[in-house]
Parts: sequence; structure tokens; C-alpha cells
Amino acid sequence: MATESEKYDVAEFRKCNESYKIVPGKMQPLLAATVVVRAGSGIGSGFIVSQDGLVLTACHVIDGAKQVVVKTLDGREFEARILRKNHKFDVALLSTGMLHNACLPVRLEVPGQGVPIFALGAPRGLEFSVSKGIVSGQAKIDDLQYLQTDASISPGNSGGPLVDDTGHSVAIVTSKMVGMGVEGVAFGIPIKAALNALELSMGENTDFKRLNQSIKSTNVQKQQEQSKGGEDD
Repeated sequence: MATESEKYDVAEFRKCNESYKIVPGKMQPLLAATVVVRAGSGIGSGFIVSQDGLVLTACHVIDGAKQVVVKTLDGREFEARILRKNHKFDVALLSTGMLHNACLPVRLEVPGQGVPIFALGAPRGLEFSVSKGIVSGQAKIDDLQYLQTDASISPGNSGGPLVDDTGHSVAIVTSKMVGMGVEGVAFGIPIKAALNALELSMGENTDFKRLNQSIKSTNVQKQQEQSKGGEDD
């Protein structure tokens, strides 16, 4: 779950319409729900997880940025707000503040080995690119469970979706292994772990009131008490 400094009230978000299905081999609907994320001089990827304008991405893509801009396939750009983030799991939730027609459904179950996987994003700034691989397995790194894939991943893919052959996002791209003789070893945080880390649950409506609360009120009160204590010294 979220770290001590990143605890949030559990908030519901409106899930994608289940009638929204992807026919394998047709990438346009997938790409329409994928976004390019620009944060300062950096570039990454993300995807629309709710038609209410909610975008999932990697925390390291937007961390420390004063301005975050999200670009959709049709060329529109939106200044996005950072609603939630979790450094440990390297995931973040953004809001474009707009309604979107495109939306990428998510799957909480991790696919088995050998299942085809598509990586969507902006590798090396090449916007709305697609690479294909398979689920290589699951890897445990620093006590976190990752989906491992041999799909081609490059800088700029971070935060983008790993999509199965039914058109559901199953993980968020976070990193790849680099080094002499290393090829085709990339990792993504499974969707279920990402949603848990951000204290999010899927439902019929988006609870913007809770999403707009930065941290749990108990933590805010604790910080205020510590601040007052410091002033009395």
C-alpha cells in the first residue's frame, strides 16, 4: 500500500464501459486511450483509465515536475494535475480535468507465461508506438512483484500500459534491465498492485471529493500537531 507520507482515503473511480472491447490486431482504440506525458524536459507515457479524465502513469515520470502535460492521439494537450503517487510502487494518478471518449479497460489478474503482450507508449520520444512480446514470467525485486516481458521497452515507455490480447491493461511499464548481453527483460507493476498502492477501487462513479484530498486527515492532523509543537520550543 502507500507509504506513510503517501496514505490516501480509498477512492472509487468510474471504470471503462465493459462494452468497450478491443479486437486483437486493431491498435487504434488502444492508442486512442494511450497518452504521452511531458513533465519538465522529460517524456513518458500513460493511459486513460477512466473517461472522467483519470490517467495512470509511472511516478518517476512526473515526480518533481512543476508542470505536467498530457497529449492524446488526436493531438490535443491537457495540463494535468497530480492527484496521487506512490514512490515505492512507482505509480501515479493524474487528472486532465476533461471527459474523454477513449478509455483503456484494466484487468486485475496477471496473465500467465507466454500470453501475448503489447507495450504502448513513446519510446525515445516516438509517440504512440507499439511493440509486441509475451509475458516472460513474474519477478520479485525488492519485495515487489513485477510482470516480466520481452516486449521492446525504451526510455519514454515508462508509465505506459502493457496490454493483453483482449485489449485490457494488465500492468504499468516501470523499468527494464540493461547491461552487457542483456536483451528483452522489462518490468511492469501489475494493475491490481498499482490500484492498491494508490488506494483506488473501480466502480460506477468517480469520487472526486476523495481523489482531491492529498492524504488522510489523520496524517494531516499529526503533521499540524508536530508543527505546533515545534513552534512552542
